[in-house]
Amino acid sequence: MTANGSIQGTRVSIVIPALNEERYLPGLLESIERQLAGRGVDYEVLVADNGSADRTRLIAEELDAKVIFCDGLTVGAARNRATEETDGEVLVFLDADMLLLEGWWPALQRLLYELYEDSRRVVGGSVAAPPNAGWIGRAWFPNRRNNSKSVRYVGSGHMITSRKLFDELGGFSLHLRSGEDYELCQRALANGARVYKDHRLAAYHLGVPASLSAFVRRELWHGSSGGLRKILGQRVSWIAMGWLVLHIVLLALAVGWWASGEELLGYSTLAALVAIVFLAAASALRHSGADSYRGAAVRLPLYFLYYWARAIALLRALLLGAKKA
Repeated sequence: MTANGSIQGTRVSIVIPALNEERYLPGLLESIERQLAGRGVDYEVLVADNGSADRTRLIAEELDAKVIFCDGLTVGAARNRATEETDGEVLVFLDADMLLLEGWWPALQRLLYELYEDSRRVVGGSVAAPPNAGWIGRAWFPNRRNNSKSVRYVGSGHMITSRKLFDELGGFSLHLRSGEDYELCQRALANGARVYKDHRLAAYHLGVPASLSAFVRRELWHGSSGGLRKILGQRVSWIAMGWLVLHIVLLALAVGWWASGEELLGYSTLAALVAIVFLAAASALRHSGADSYRGAAVRLPLYFLYYWARAIALLRALLLGAKKA
């Protein structure tokens, strides 16, 4: 930016990791052009290709994106590698299955001024399911109405920050297969940076799970990334541990009640069941969209699967850690 805070001199670098993304990449690149072309902002688009066997690289080149070859790297390392080839003051990280919506540019314009005033920010945009998505996608990625909210982390599928802060933090973890966004945000918070979401930065997430099995596989993968120490450093892992303990307690109490018929064990069994439902319901309500109660009701069964998937991933990590010890 110029000394007086004008965004005219700002260069924006957009980094997109990709692996066999010929289905979604054209839509994202075209939406970027619709939002930014002719707006007076200097920008570049880089696709960090992680060894695609389809037309991903050709599509990127045809739509004027620069391709960076990142075969065999983790997604965080691929983002870092592509970022090394950029010279923008502001970094925009997008997943290839995102689609920027109308209003994204005005929201980015406001953010550019904010980053000029304070570069120590990690900002996430909205990630909503498209209207034609199934109930799983619409429930897990609801539309939001609030403009901004401080959070513990934002997803790297739609993340914006300054190069100054990114370089200070040393970029994304090179080793994590997933969760690199959470880990980066924790380092940002520990270094006094602000982490928040601005839902005016609107985008659709096209690659949402279409089935319950796909949803579970997705969460097993997310929950298994990194070593045991990294996994235990995530708050969701401790919630999943509590979820598992509650079910073990519920089972033990139910068996004791069935065997003895003791009234106190019956009440205790009911209390454990209520605690499990309350945990899932509270999580569903907290993360629902504008229609909170209705959204929470639809999202409730997904949270049962979500915590079970994360609990299984945690058990795998604990067993693997025990074998290595």
